[in-house]
Amino acid sequence: MTGRRFPDRRSVRVLALCIVVAIATVGAGAGPVGAQSSANDEIDSTFVVDVDESGDADLRLVMEFDLTTESEQEAFEELQSDETRQQELLDEYETRMDRIATRANSEVDREMAVSDPRSSVETNDDGTRGVITLAVRWSALAATDGDELTIEEPFASGYQSDGSFTVVPPEGYGMDSATPEPDAVDGTVLHWDAGSDLSAFSVVLTPDASGTTDDTDASTGPDASSNPDSDSQPGFGLVAAMMAFGLLAIYTARRE
Repeated sequence: MTGRRFPDRRSVRVLALCIVVAIATVGAGAGPVGAQSSANDEIDSTFVVDVDESGDADLRLVMEFDLTTESEQEAFEELQSDETRQQELLDEYETRMDRIATRANSEVDREMAVSDPRSSVETNDDGTRGVITLAVRWSALAATDGDELTIEEPFASGYQSDGSFTVVPPEGYGMDSATPEPDAVDGTVLHWDAGSDLSAFSVVLTPDASGTTDDTDASTGPDASSNPDSDSQPGFGLVAAMMAFGLLAIYTARRE
């Protein structure tokens, strides 16, 4: 008798661990090496800040997984079909972003807020890569002065991530200045490599700004360890990573 083979439980656990750690370490300046290493080994993550002319932005955590083995494919398919689990992950991401926004409000003269959480779980055409995207709408992320947009908080207060970091300007806008310099510029889209220290982060976007030359030398970025004592947002670092392991324990207990 033949039938569908159940996903290997280790693969399901690894996938769950990668997702919750990726969520918990967004903005983390420090955390348990084991937790961050587990995520790095299994996941390519990018935090995308997609800004509107109004200063509002979509903040997306995009996680990509290799699905080269049958057990990996089955584990990802199980998550695709589990709407309850997807909602739990989205709720956790929204909660994390909301906490960061609440703290950032004490640093700015405008009211930041998080809304419109949404997610997608997809594979590429040949099924060899799985992509999970968690997103929220963040109002008043950028300060506005006429046509000029300035992005600083919450990233200036100790932001550091295991994944890469990307800023997408509004259509017709480009980079006027940035601290630190991006590691690469693709058209008007700005990229910082994984592990970049974005303390004192500031990006100014203006209409028709030319930005910098494409493929900026990665050596222009700061050493990720150059500011180990920077302040951090609530839930960053150790507490966040421990929260990730708590979520994983709950998830794996439900799957047994």
